[in-house]
Amino acid sequence: MKKTLATVLSLPSIAFAGPSEMAPQQIHVSPTLHDEPDWFIGASGGFLLDAEDEFYSLQIGKRIDNLGDWKQSLFLDIGYSELKNDGDELNLEESFNLTSDDSFTGDADIEADFIPITLNYMLERELTTNLNFYMGVGAGVAIIDADGDFDDPANSIDDSGNDSKSTFFAQAFLGLSYDFNPNLSLYGGARYMYIDDYSLTTNSGSKIEVDDNDDVLVEMGIRVRF
Repeated sequence: MKKTLATVLSLPSIAFAGPSEMAPQQIHVSPTLHDEPDWFIGASGGFLLDAEDEFYSLQIGKRIDNLGDWKQSLFLDIGYSELKNDGDELNLEESFNLTSDDSFTGDADIEADFIPITLNYMLERELTTNLNFYMGVGAGVAIIDADGDFDDPANSIDDSGNDSKSTFFAQAFLGLSYDFNPNLSLYGGARYMYIDDYSLTTNSGSKIEVDDNDDVLVEMGIRVRF
């Protein structure tokens, strides 16, 4: 009886001591939060208000250190638009920023491939959950490759080597973006584009001076981060 009683009285201490001695204590560790992706690619489509033509662009970039509440990014942007008048009566001053001094009037059929290539700096800040405001600037080069036929064949512009020019290009942009998740965003906004003066040479050797060339683009696009 004494042995049995002693055994019973010892059970609580065994039950209390047993788990800590027989099995190691398990500690739950929360998973590490995944940092936001640094790199991104993007694509957009839009409309040039002055030229009245479509414009498309591709981007690749990287986020850099934050500036306070602002996220900073650098990205390369390559755009493309085919400017054309399709043989209509041409207002050269409005469509191609040519003045009356150039004396090219009447029916004309002109096409110009417009390809700006820029390095851009962007700031982005959250307004509400998933909704952000962005703004930035960029600079680079614009390639203009023109072909045109006027009433006077001697003043045509063709592929003889005088039809393509490169000139300084700059832009400023702003808009809103919406994050569906950390990897996918939709954005929409506007860009002001400035193209420096350049000239084209016709088959007859005449110079076409293109001055004060700028435009406004409205666009929508997507960005994928990785």
